[in-house]
Formats: sequence, C-alpha cells, structure tokens
Amino acid sequence: MKRYLLTVAFILSALFINGQTINHDNAQQILTDVLMAQKALQGAVIFSDMKGNDIASADCRMTKRGLKPCKQDFMNIVAEKSKQFSYGDCRADYAELKGLDVAAKGATDKSDRKRHYWGSLTVYYPAENPQYRIFVIMEQDMRNGTYYGVPLCTPIVARMIETLKN
Repeated sequence: MKRYLLTVAFILSALFINGQTINHDNAQQILTDVLMAQKALQGAVIFSDMKGNDIASADCRMTKRGLKPCKQDFMNIVAEKSKQFSYGDCRADYAELKGLDVAAKGATDKSDRKRHYWGSLTVYYPAENPQYRIFVIMEQDMRNGTYYGVPLCTPIVARMIETLKN
C-alpha cells in the first residue's frame, strides 16, 4: 500500500463538517501529545470518512533527537492493521469509551522487538450512524506503562471526537 496514506510529507485537505475541522496538523498534534504522555515509542492515526476517503493522518516516533516520521517497516504494519476490523466487527464489540458514542474494537499484538507491543483501536463514530472511521496504533515498551490497545489509544480518539464536536 502506498505510503501516501500516512506520511507526514503529504498534508491532506481538511474536511469541514458543521464548521469543524480535522486536518493533518491537529491530527499530528493530538498524536504527538498523547505519544509523549504515554511514553510510547511510535504511533500513527488515520481519520477517514465512511467511503474510505482519507481526511487526515499522522505518524511519528520518538528518537534521541526528538520526534521523527515513522520508518517504512512500521508504516507497512499500520497499513496492514488498519484493515483489520470492519464496522460489523466493531459493532459486535460495541463500547462506549469514556462516554463517547462509538463502536470500537481494540487489539494488542506482540511486536518484533523484545518487550514491545502494538496496541491498536478501530473506532466508528457515531456508533449508530457512523460518519467517520478512526484507526490508531501505537508501539509501547511494556515497561513504560499500559500497552493494551484500548487504554493506550483511547486518548487520541477522545481528543479527535472532541475536536469534531467543538
């Protein structure tokens, strides 16, 4: 799958719904803030409409010199994992995360590195008549805190939905 879905180099056009905007810049800021707060190693977020059109995406990894774009091997994993759950799967595992009206499914997978895990969360918002799909994945060293998909990725989803509501 082409890297254009997730790279920082491409700034995707903003979508205006009821006067609200989610674009690359605020998706990147939300991801960066949560990544640093969670002390995660790297992460990515894809925000799209129900037709599969990308609205915004962001990715970054922590390095000794600060935040950098993710490497291609992680981006390949993101592309693969982002297709993992459909609305039907999420609907079957319906969850109201922190009072958010979403259909969601979380997953946790062992990374290819020792003590590292990928926590992911696929969300459809709103749950009953979804207009948006949000996919978040983060890599976490199990020694740095939670590495399960739902608690690791929920703060990003919550902030994106708050941005849409405001």
